[in-house]
Amino acid sequence: MVNRLENQIAENMKRITLSILKRPDYIDSNDYVYVYNNIYKHCTAITDDYEIQGKPIYDLLQEIINEHTSRIEQLISLERFIDVMKQYEMSINVLKSLYSYLSRYFIKISLDRRDGYIQDIETLGYSFFYRNYLESIEKTLLEMIYFEFDIVRTYKKVKNTKLKLSIDYYRKLLAFSDEDSKFNIFKINYLNNLFKKIDFNDNISNISKIIVKEMLIINKIFELEVFYELISKLISKFEERGPELINFVIETMDINKSTPSLYHVIKFLGDKNLKLFFIKYSEKIEISAKICETLEDFLNCFIINNSHIDKSFEADSKLKKKLIEIFTVILKVKNQTKKALISDGKFSKDFMDEIVEEINLIMNLEEKDYKKLDALLLFLKILDEKEISKYKIIDGIQKRLLFNKSELKAENIFIDLLKTRIGSDYIGRLTKSIKDIETNYSNKIAVKIGESCNQISYYRNAEADSNIKFVDEKNECNQKNKKIKSYMMPNLVLENNENLENSCFLLNIKILTKGFWNILPEQTILAEPLQKILNENIQSHLLKNPRCVLEFNFTLSVIEIEFKNFNIKLSTDLASILLFIENNGNLNFTELKMLSNDQNLKNNLEKLLNTNLIKYDSGNYLINYDFDSNESNLNLFEENYTSFNKTSDKIIENFKSSKVMILQAKIVKKLKIEKKILQEELLKYFISNQTEDAILLDAAIKELTDKEYVKISDGFIIYIP
Repeated sequence: MVNRLENQIAENMKRITLSILKRPDYIDSNDYVYVYNNIYKHCTAITDDYEIQGKPIYDLLQEIINEHTSRIEQLISLERFIDVMKQYEMSINVLKSLYSYLSRYFIKISLDRRDGYIQDIETLGYSFFYRNYLESIEKTLLEMIYFEFDIVRTYKKVKNTKLKLSIDYYRKLLAFSDEDSKFNIFKINYLNNLFKKIDFNDNISNISKIIVKEMLIINKIFELEVFYELISKLISKFEERGPELINFVIETMDINKSTPSLYHVIKFLGDKNLKLFFIKYSEKIEISAKICETLEDFLNCFIINNSHIDKSFEADSKLKKKLIEIFTVILKVKNQTKKALISDGKFSKDFMDEIVEEINLIMNLEEKDYKKLDALLLFLKILDEKEISKYKIIDGIQKRLLFNKSELKAENIFIDLLKTRIGSDYIGRLTKSIKDIETNYSNKIAVKIGESCNQISYYRNAEADSNIKFVDEKNECNQKNKKIKSYMMPNLVLENNENLENSCFLLNIKILTKGFWNILPEQTILAEPLQKILNENIQSHLLKNPRCVLEFNFTLSVIEIEFKNFNIKLSTDLASILLFIENNGNLNFTELKMLSNDQNLKNNLEKLLNTNLIKYDSGNYLINYDFDSNESNLNLFEENYTSFNKTSDKIIENFKSSKVMILQAKIVKKLKIEKKILQEELLKYFISNQTEDAILLDAAIKELTDKEYVKISDGFIIYIP
C-alpha cells in the first residue's frame, strides 16, 4: 500500500466518509478509528523515493465530496439553506480531524510546493459545495435574501438571525471559492434596491427615519467593515442636504429618540458637515445660556446640554469643552452683574455664595442629585479663582460629619467629583485641611468632631417595670461605624455593667475630644445608672490617655426609644429627661434642673410637651402614658436639626479661627518623631513646606511651651513625653 489503496479499504473509507457527510452528529467510533489508522499507515509508509504519500487518499476524498455535494436537495427556503450549511460545516470539521494526517503530510507539502491542484480540506469541501450546489441556485438565494430585507424593514424589530446567517454563509462560500467579487456585486445590488425605495427629495424628517432604520438593520446583519462601507455609500446620496439634517437634529434633540443615530449620520457626512454641526450646536448652547438669570436656570441649562452630549453625541470631548467655555464666559459676566446689584442692595448673595449653599444643601439630603452637584462644582471652579469657597466647603463637610447626615460613601463621591471638576491640586489643599480636623487621635493633638457610634449598654434595675424601652441597635451601629470610622473617632467601647440586668439600649454618643481646642464642655448629667456607667468607663479611658479630654454633646447624640409600641428617635438629653421623670414618678422644673444640670432644660421640656411624651400637672412633669400618634415611627431628632446647626456653627467657627492650634498639632506630631529639632530648622520646614506664617509659628511654639508639651534648650525644641 505505497502508491495506491486496496479496493476494499478504499470502498470502506468512502462508505464511512459519506455517512459522516450525511450525519456528522452520529459517528461510529470503530469506523472513525478504521479510517484514521489507514490514513496514518498510508501517509507514514516508508518508500524507495522521497515522494510524500497521500495522493490516492486525497483523490478519494475529492471524489467523495464531489459525489455528496452533487446530491444535496434543492433550495426551498432560507431556513433550509441555513440547516444544510450548519450540517455541512459540522461535517467538514469532522473530516478535518479524521483526515488530519493527510493534511499534516501530503496536503501541507503540496501547498508548500504551490501545487495548484491541491487544496486544504476546508477549501476543498466548500469550493465543491459552491460549484455543485449553490452556484446553480445562487440567483434564487439572493432573491430570498432581498425579499427578507423588505420584510425586516416593515417591522420595528430589526434583528433577524435568519437573514444574518444566510448572508454570512453565502459570503463564506464565496471566499473559499475565490468568488469574492460576487459579494461586491451583492452589496451594489443591495444598495440599488434600497435607493429605489427612498425618495431623497422627501422632507428631512421622513428621510432621517428611513436612514436610521436602515443603519440599525445593516449594523445587526453585516460585519463592521461592511457596515461602514454600506452606510458611507448610503449617506453620500444626500450629502448636499447635510445642513438641513443638522438643523433638524438640533431642533428635535429634546424629543427625537433617534438623535444619537442621526449624529452618526452627520459624522458620515464628512468633516465639513461635522464642523457645521459643531458651530450650530454651540450657538444653541450660547443662546440658551445667555437667557439664564438665576443659579437654577444655569444648572438646568448646563445639565440638559451636558446630558445631550453624553447620550446623543457620544460624550464628544470637543462639544464638552465648548460647553464649559460658553458657561465660563457667560457665568462670569452674569456674576459680575450680580455683584454690582449687591452693592445697590438689590441682591444679598452672588452666585458663588449660592453655589456653596446649594452644595451643602444637596449633601444633606438623603437622595443626592450628583448631576446637579457635578454642575455646581464646575461653576465653583469657574467663579472661585481665589479659592475663597474652599473653607466654606470644609465647613459643610465638618457639619455633615458632626451630625452624621451623610455617610462616608457620599463624601467619597463628593471628593471624586471635586477631583474631576476642580482638580487634584485643589483637592490636595482641601484634603490637607480636612486632615487637620482628623489629626491622629492617638497623639491627642487636635479636635475631632464626629459621631463615635460607641456602644453603651444600659440595663434597667430589675425592680422597675419601665414603660420606656431603649431600642437595641447594636448590629446597625456596628455597620454604620464601619462606614464612617475613617472620618470619626476610634471606638471607645464602654463595657457592660454586669450588676445591672434586664433590657438595654444603645446610645450613640457624640464625643468631642478637646486637645488644644477651646470647646466649652457640656455640663448635662445623664440619668442614673447611665451616668455611672459613663463615668466609670471614661475614667478608665483617661487613665490610659491622660492628656485626652473627652466632652460629650448629648444634644447632638441620637438614640431610639420604644414607647407604647411607637419607635421614637430623639436626642440623648431629651431621653435622659424622660428617664429622670419615669424613675422619680413626677418632678418639677427645679428638681429636674438639679438632677440633669441641663442648660437647655426649658426648651427641652417644651419639645417633650409639644410631642405629648410628657404632660404638665400642678407644677410637675409626668410621663404621658396616654400618648398616641398617627405615625408608628417618630423622628424628633430630625425636627431639631435647625437648632443643632446653630450648635455646629459655634463649634466649626472655633475650629476655623484657631489657626495657631492647628500649627500646635503639626509641631507636636513632628516632634514625636524627631524628639528634638533646632527651632530655626522647624521654622524653615513649616514655612517652606506648609507656607505658614512665621508669627503664627512663634505663637504656637510659645503656647506649647506654656502648656509644657515642649521645652526650649540651646536653640532646640524638645518634646516632653
